Amino acid sequence: MSEINYQPIFDYIDEHVDGQIKQLRTEIATKADIERILQAIDAFTKESKDNSTETVVLKAKTERMEHWVIKAAEKTDIPYNP
Repeated sequence: MSEINYQPIFDYIDEHVDGQIKQLRTEIATKADIERILQAIDAFTKESKDNSTETVVLKAKTERMEHWVIKAAEKTDIPYNP
């Protein structure tokens, strides 16, 4: 029985496959990377909700002010065209 030389296979794996695996490992997102992304999404969502709430509040204030401007225009006979 003759011995089979597996060394060329191991050499090929060391030279080609290991390098590709190492490269893939550097490209894969880590848990910390994903957590940072999720934190950024959470911060953006909170900011978006805050902006939406602020817009609603400002709209209500503007409508109240316009209501008073219309009443003042009527009492002073100054035309107001919104």
